[in-house]
Amino acid sequence: MDFAMRTLTLALIGLGLALLGGLSYRQAAQRALPALPTSPDAQRTTPESHVGLASVSLPAPQRYVFVDTLAVAGDQPIFVLRGTDPRAKGVGVVLHGWCGHGMGVLQAFAYAAADAGRFLALQGDHHCGNGPLRGWSNDTDALDRRIDAALKEYLGEERPSEIVLMGSSQGVDRAIALARRFPRKYRRLILLSGPRAEPAAGLSGVAGAFFLVGQRENQRPTREMAARWQASGIPVQLRIVAHAGHADFGADAEPLMREAFRFLGVK
Repeated sequence: MDFAMRTLTLALIGLGLALLGGLSYRQAAQRALPALPTSPDAQRTTPESHVGLASVSLPAPQRYVFVDTLAVAGDQPIFVLRGTDPRAKGVGVVLHGWCGHGMGVLQAFAYAAADAGRFLALQGDHHCGNGPLRGWSNDTDALDRRIDAALKEYLGEERPSEIVLMGSSQGVDRAIALARRFPRKYRRLILLSGPRAEPAAGLSGVAGAFFLVGQRENQRPTREMAARWQASGIPVQLRIVAHAGHADFGADAEPLMREAFRFLGVK
C-alpha cells in the first residue's frame, strides 16, 4: 500500500511539473513574437504593413505607335502620328517628294518620331496622274496656310512656336522655301536627297540642318549644299544612307532619324 501511494504521489508531482513547464514555454514564446494587430487600424500602423506600390518597379506600358488618317475641311486628308511620348515637345511636318505619298515617308521613321513629339505628313497640292500620288506647287504661302490648318486639326487650339520640317526630294525644296519665308517658324530642317544645291542666302534663322543622301545616288547637290550652309555658320550634319538610292532611308530610317532629332535638339 505504501508503495502504491508513493507511486501515485510521484505521478502527480510529474504531471504538475509538466503543466508548469508548458505554461512557462507559452509565456516565453509570446514574449519573443510581436503582437498581432487586432483591428484594421492597428494593422495599418505595424512596420510590416508600410509597403507601398511605389516601391515596386513596374515596366512602362508599351505604346502603340501608328500613322492615322485625319480629315481636314477644304483640303486633302493628312497623316498623323498616334502613340507619341506625352513628355516629348517636338512638333513636325513631313513633306514628301515628287509623285510621292506622305504616309509612307512618316511610317518609315514612326517610332523615332513618336519619341520626339507629334508629327504629321501632308499631301502635295499638285496631281501626279490619276492615282493618290502627289507633287508640290511653288506657292509657299499657301503651303504655310495648309500646315496651320493641318496642325489645328491635329493639335486643337495649341499653336506651336516652332515646327520641324522633314523634306524628301522635292519636299526639300519646299522645306527650304518655308524656312526662307517664315524664318522664326521653321528653324530646324531634316533634308533627304535634295535635287539641287540651294544657297544659304535668306536662311540665317535656321538653327540646324541635318542632311541625308543615299550612297547609290548623285550625292553632289546634297554635299555642296551642306558645305555652303556650314560655311555660312549654320550648324550642319551630313549622313550617307548605306546602300540607298534617291530619297530612300534604306534599312536605317529609325536610327538615322533619332540621330537627326538629337542633333537638332528635338525632344
